[in-house]
Amino acid sequence: MEVVELVFRYIGLIQSGEGIQKWIFDELAAVCATKFHFQDKQQPFFYTSAIAAGMQLYPREDWLAGASLPRDFDPHALAEMARALTPDNVQVFWLSKQFEGEATEEERWYKTKHSAQAIPDDLLQRWKAASNAVTPLPPAAPAAAVAAASTSTAAAAAAASSRDAALAPQASAAGSDGSACDLHLPAPNEFVPTDLEVLTQPTGKVSSPTVIHETPMLRLWHKPDTLFGLPKAVLFLQLASPAAYTSPRSALLTRLFASLLQDALNAYAYDAEIAGLNYSIVPSVHGIQISAWGYSHKLLVLVTKIIDHLVSFTVDADRFHVIKEKEQREFENFRYDQPYAQALYSASVLLAHRRWHFSDYLAALPALEPAHLSAFLPSLLSHVSLELFASGNLAPTAAIAFAQETESRLRSSPLAAAVPPVPPQRPELRMVRLGDSSAAVLAADNLNPEDENSAIVFYLQVCQDGETALLPATADSTGDDGEGKAEGAAEGGVAGDGERSNGTCGSSGKAGGEGGQGARVQGVSEGEGVRVRAHVVAQLLVQVVERDVFYELRTVQQLGYIVFLMARNENAVHGITFIIQSNVKSASDLDGRVEAFLQAAESKLATISEEEFQTHVVALVAKKQERKKNLVEEANAMWKEIDDATLAFDRVDKEVAELRLLRPSHVAHFFATVVRQGAPSRRLLSIQVQRHEKGAPGEAATTCAVENAPKPAVNGSAGAAPVCDANLEKGEANDTGSTSKEGAKEVEATSKDKREVIENIYDFKRTQALYPSLKGRPLPPSIVSSSL
Repeated sequence: MEVVELVFRYIGLIQSGEGIQKWIFDELAAVCATKFHFQDKQQPFFYTSAIAAGMQLYPREDWLAGASLPRDFDPHALAEMARALTPDNVQVFWLSKQFEGEATEEERWYKTKHSAQAIPDDLLQRWKAASNAVTPLPPAAPAAAVAAASTSTAAAAAAASSRDAALAPQASAAGSDGSACDLHLPAPNEFVPTDLEVLTQPTGKVSSPTVIHETPMLRLWHKPDTLFGLPKAVLFLQLASPAAYTSPRSALLTRLFASLLQDALNAYAYDAEIAGLNYSIVPSVHGIQISAWGYSHKLLVLVTKIIDHLVSFTVDADRFHVIKEKEQREFENFRYDQPYAQALYSASVLLAHRRWHFSDYLAALPALEPAHLSAFLPSLLSHVSLELFASGNLAPTAAIAFAQETESRLRSSPLAAAVPPVPPQRPELRMVRLGDSSAAVLAADNLNPEDENSAIVFYLQVCQDGETALLPATADSTGDDGEGKAEGAAEGGVAGDGERSNGTCGSSGKAGGEGGQGARVQGVSEGEGVRVRAHVVAQLLVQVVERDVFYELRTVQQLGYIVFLMARNENAVHGITFIIQSNVKSASDLDGRVEAFLQAAESKLATISEEEFQTHVVALVAKKQERKKNLVEEANAMWKEIDDATLAFDRVDKEVAELRLLRPSHVAHFFATVVRQGAPSRRLLSIQVQRHEKGAPGEAATTCAVENAPKPAVNGSAGAAPVCDANLEKGEANDTGSTSKEGAKEVEATSKDKREVIENIYDFKRTQALYPSLKGRPLPPSIVSSSL
């Protein structure tokens, strides 16, 4: 009950009169007014529900603003409310494992054990004494009334001084039991915006970011707000270091540094959030990414404080052990994630060239101590490169000044005087390119022995972003022998820079840049076909069949509630992914169900009418053209292009134009060359998480030939029950993400696909080709400012 006692001590500060001051009310009123007048677009359902609730509390004229805008300052009413906050009026809800066995009552619906009892009188007396015993520390005098929107230098200095004092060790005030009590009233919030002017927009349409500042260490992207007209901004900062991800140990130290830095900034976090600013600090395979968003006036002030803490960071040993324990629990708890999440994680680890497994972290974490992090930070910060993106209501001059100041701080850091990395040390993230006409299976047990679900991630790799495919124009151009011998297939492949067109949609080579930089996208005569980006065809295929996936695999076959088909884009590599989780079928049987569904789906593609096909084209175009709801959504989309180095800022316009060129025969050809079993460019990865059998009769872990799988009911016709009796010798997952030797053999899963069973993730990746890195390519002149 120590927490409750602290609460009443703080209530005592408010009741003393020191906590009821006009400047605090004015600051709160200014924050509320800013939030109300410059709010982002909301979901209609939530907005109308909130208004309806307020109708019961406010007169008609206050229905829209009554819950948002404080009115007049009434110290007497506030004091009366404060006086009502006494131990005699309190109810305490306490959830704890210590009450197990003591809680005897049972809740009706969920059978939750609970009990209720009166608060002991001695405890009430302690709380009463606590609320009366604390001598309040004087609050910092407000630099200026917030309502007056003062922006004087003296006011800013006073606010900064107050905040610094709050971060420094405070003189303690003793409670009734002699314990330390660092309670004080808040200082003025330095992050409250007072300049809410929206900058004049540049003449002409600005639809994409441009590079406005670049040095050997830093690149700054900038895009003004041309859609929303609000005094808000978004900033992304990627600090990349070659030392950040060289081993599981270095990745862990980078992760601990990011968490400890966020923890050290908690003193700012509350004030920033109240003032409408938010930030995150997360580790990445390149280093650390800092994101900040909110009102533009004080956004750079907040990020500057983050940078100041970063370059002068010292490790707090106590907090290190707290954060380390938290990370340990997080890694250990991954074993209790749902099976489909485990499968998705395994797919991400397997498809990235360099990605450590959580079991590697579990092995390395126990040995780490604060001294290790202190020794690591100089190497982390000694060679760094920065990529920044400033979007919204930020002037280019302000963004450039911030970038220059950030670089200066890093170069003069007391931890390490940063210098730019040499080209081989620059960040890159290469993805595994599965072999053409290949199929690989990673079979592993569910990490949670109490979970009776199986799951599968059935992934068909398509292409790297920007690769194009030449699709023939006629429906009968594909052969009937399952080998995808399409008319023009010899030249019907992927082409990124116009350097290749031999092969099919999986052909290796360079991908395009800005919107498929250098790629040809054109509609030509029927004899020649049409060239489009391969992932656009994949997305349209998903659009055409996804409703049938849900209906057949979930509704008809009742495999489970989690049934998804999605177009996957991870680090600029596109694919088609089925995700299924089931408590009635084994993972290998789920694999067979997907293969059977794909057979039926091909039949549908062969007979789909032009009218029905165009409804899917229109629906996908509408999804792509849906307007971003707020600045954060727009900035996230732009940042993904920058971070992935695809730079396709006009992606929507180009993909929509390509979609409108497609006909059913094009998608059927794509299916025959990329998706169909035995197709020359099919690249399949099947991640199978097996359930733990509890001795129930029924299925063992099996693999079904497509010939024995049920005939799916595409467009509504139900199929027969499966007959699956081929045993699959699956391997058990060990702590390195590999399978046991019992399952390390090639399995003939179907009559057309020979499945390679992956024994060890890292060994498998060493045998695979890699997509080229998109990072480090010359920038197209169109996205570089003419001032550079």
